[in-house]
Amino acid sequence: MPQKSKKLKKYKYVEVTWIDAVSVAEWVAPDKLPCPAVIHTRGWLVGETKDHITIAGTLSEDGGYGEVITIPRCWTKIKQLKVT
Repeated sequence: MPQKSKKLKKYKYVEVTWIDAVSVAEWVAPDKLPCPAVIHTRGWLVGETKDHITIAGTLSEDGGYGEVITIPRCWTKIKQLKVT
């Protein structure tokens, strides 16, 4: 089994729980209005500012990121996960 890359060690693996907007593109009855969705995203924490965090689902050996999502920090709850 390959060893974990040294590059991966510098990133935290996290689960981000966040609230996302929900839209409906059709007529909706007043008693059927949508609620925001609770989303759980896991990935490598590759960027953060006071306003947002950025998670990548895939990291390449040359330093590139794949499946990247940036989420406003005010929408989030972050939990660090243990990677073995």
